[in-house]
Amino acid sequence: MRKIALLTTALLVLGLFSLSADPGQVEFTVSGSSTMTLGYDIQDKALGWENASTADLKVVFVPSDSVTQGANGDDVWAYIALNDFKYEVTAAGGVPTAPSVTTKLHLGNLSITTFSAPTISVDYVAADDGGSTAVSFAGSGGFAWQYDNFVIDGWTIAGAILSDKSYTGDDKNTDNGFAIEVRNKFSLANDGFVEFKGARHLVGGAFVGPIGFGGSADFGVGGVKANVKFDTEIAEDVQSANWDLGTDFTYAIGGSSSLAASLTTHIPGGAADPTVNSKVTLTKTAVADGDEDWDPVGAALEVKLNDLTGAGTWELSLDLNYLSNGVKPFVEIDLTSGGDVMPLTIGVEITRIDNLTSTIKYSSTDLAGADQEPGVITWENKISYS
Repeated sequence: MRKIALLTTALLVLGLFSLSADPGQVEFTVSGSSTMTLGYDIQDKALGWENASTADLKVVFVPSDSVTQGANGDDVWAYIALNDFKYEVTAAGGVPTAPSVTTKLHLGNLSITTFSAPTISVDYVAADDGGSTAVSFAGSGGFAWQYDNFVIDGWTIAGAILSDKSYTGDDKNTDNGFAIEVRNKFSLANDGFVEFKGARHLVGGAFVGPIGFGGSADFGVGGVKANVKFDTEIAEDVQSANWDLGTDFTYAIGGSSSLAASLTTHIPGGAADPTVNSKVTLTKTAVADGDEDWDPVGAALEVKLNDLTGAGTWELSLDLNYLSNGVKPFVEIDLTSGGDVMPLTIGVEITRIDNLTSTIKYSSTDLAGADQEPGVITWENKISYS
């Protein structure tokens, strides 16, 4: 009886699949490679071979997609978006990825996001650029609202509110804690904008904790884009404040090249000195032979100047390569002002034979620090199918 039940279940699943799945929609890809590497460890004087292989089968029943429903045709309308769902299976396994849900209620130019709960945060100057001032609040649920073209075209007012806890459950929001955000945004020419945002915490009808306030402005002309921004965390008694000030610009040099620079200043509310950090990044991507925009040089250079008003340290990272006729010499190196670590990789990659990538390289995790590593020399030959 149990075997009959299992067989019936399997047939039912196959029947449902045949009814719901379009065979023309199902796609698969197979990939694999094998690698033979001859290596020499300079420190341990070890010479030897290493072999490895990889293989995978990927079946896509439902490709990554998003769907929406709700058309702007009336003064009042509802909108729902189901985003980023898919069903893919590989050799490692796989299960359907359920979509994320966003729903909005539109009342003319006013929209109310009824799901999901908004994130309330004032943090325009990113931590990666040296920012350290931010005010944010988390909660159980709430809503966001936005009114486009308020009074004049291009002026958007918006806001959000969330409760610290829910009205139900073991830990209810009995102290009536809420976080509130208000935002103003003005559109400018060339996709520019000016935006200001404020956030505050309210408990039992009284404001508590720090006040978050910040802003950002984007300007662009031709290939140049500039941004100025700030964050401030104002103490509850309004007697002191922490500030982050930031500015950056990006210049599209042409083709696949761009130059970016940023300058960030953190001003603490106490007697401590300000901290100034700067970063310059140059990126350029090589374009292979045969392309009409052929360009053999690829580069990524990043220079960081940290704490310019204090200890004054710097970091440099360089990736450089030259691609011509299937031969690509390359070098990757990181340097610091303290000289405490210096990883280095240098070599050449050859792809002149179909399906074969041959790489000869020297690499060391640290050539300058206290724990210097003499490095490893390898000759790797990889045959791939994809």
